[in-house]
Amino acid sequence: VEVVMLRDWCESTAWRQNVVKSVVPSVLLSTILSLLAMLLQWLAMNIERYKSKMKVARVTAARSLLFQGVTLYGTVLSGSLIQDFEDVVARGAQAVLTNLGKAIMLNGDYFYSFLVS
Repeated sequence: VEVVMLRDWCESTAWRQNVVKSVVPSVLLSTILSLLAMLLQWLAMNIERYKSKMKVARVTAARSLLFQGVTLYGTVLSGSLIQDFEDVVARGAQAVLTNLGKAIMLNGDYFYSFLVS
């Protein structure tokens, strides 16, 4: 019953549809990435026992950027790494850039919200 009410609320106006489709995912993504950064910092300080704040910041930033890069690659391309490797071998690095360009065009809204977050 609650899901039907939410769906009816979302579909009642175009503005509400736009909010649910664009704003809510961006806010959720930003929240999750913020929580991830805090978790990585806690991990570096309490589990790995880094003492220097600079070292904690470097480790946290490196892991966060690595996570974001892997997530971006996985979600935007949604393809196989093996297929990309075969394309590089068969047609060169230009094939990967071409595939990336096509994938970004298809997933532009998610790509933009991920970069903004």
